[in-house]
Amino acid sequence: MEGRTKSPGRTLLTALPFSSEIMSYKVPGDFKFPEQASFDGSGDPREHLLSYQAKMQVFGVQDPVMCRAFLPTLKGPAQRWLVALPPGSICNFEELADRFMSHYAANIKPQKDLTHLVDVHQEEGESLKTYLARWQKEIQSIEEVEDQTALTFFTESLRSGQLYRDLRANRPATYEEAIHMANKRANTEQAMKHKRQREVGGSASGKRTRAETKERCPKAPRRPEARRRYDKPVVHPYSPIPQHLVHEVQAVAPPPPPQLRSAWRTKNQVRYLSTIVTNLICIIEPSQALRTVRTSALAKREKKGDFFRGKSPANFSGAGEFQTANLNR
Repeated sequence: MEGRTKSPGRTLLTALPFSSEIMSYKVPGDFKFPEQASFDGSGDPREHLLSYQAKMQVFGVQDPVMCRAFLPTLKGPAQRWLVALPPGSICNFEELADRFMSHYAANIKPQKDLTHLVDVHQEEGESLKTYLARWQKEIQSIEEVEDQTALTFFTESLRSGQLYRDLRANRPATYEEAIHMANKRANTEQAMKHKRQREVGGSASGKRTRAETKERCPKAPRRPEARRRYDKPVVHPYSPIPQHLVHEVQAVAPPPPPQLRSAWRTKNQVRYLSTIVTNLICIIEPSQALRTVRTSALAKREKKGDFFRGKSPANFSGAGEFQTANLNR
């Protein structure tokens, strides 16, 4: 007869690494497994283990149940790792936790040094409630901080205000008391903020709607601003653009005024010109020049009135001169 072979399913159920005492322990019927995130071997094993222990201790679960309930919190490679451990090699949950942490030690996030808290401080304008949440996150990333050290770092990280003065004047005995005082002060500040928003008026969220803002603050007519003496006027470049054609009119300058000439100057110029003409005639035709000279002399005497005063032609120097004078007249 052929011997029976075990099915794969039966082998997985019976080949667990727990001792016979753990496997024979009867789980209470009213036990409800708490919700727990699964661990696949890629995360931080310490975070997963701490979360699991905290939930199990709340329900008061015994050690054998904690060992057997740990397997469902694993998946993938992590679950296969636990099943592959030698049977009966784990007798309590402490041994299981040590092996789990040792196997995934490379995934543990490095803890920050205590000096990291020196750079943590409350920013300007940051509310106390927001800062407390950030402080808790930062201090949890540091391993093994003493109570009084944490209290000192927390007090000095606060901004100068009422809470800082209270912690300096009356130093709490423990770090937990200081955090409790800070939480009470943060809740009070939050309540005061909401109360001021309700007193001013606004929406349910504490912010005014656009309609409420326009209704409460109507737009006032803008008044012209008075120009101050020390204000410099803004000069804009002027570049006119004519809309219609403009004919340019050129101004015609008036003629210059006539030059005033004295009577003696005009008389002398006439004499000078007459002399020049006479000289030219003498050069061209001597007989004509003599006639012109005689005519000019007779004209001068006539102008003076000598001819009309009864002077006879004998008064002239010669008959030729008298005849020339008559001809010219």
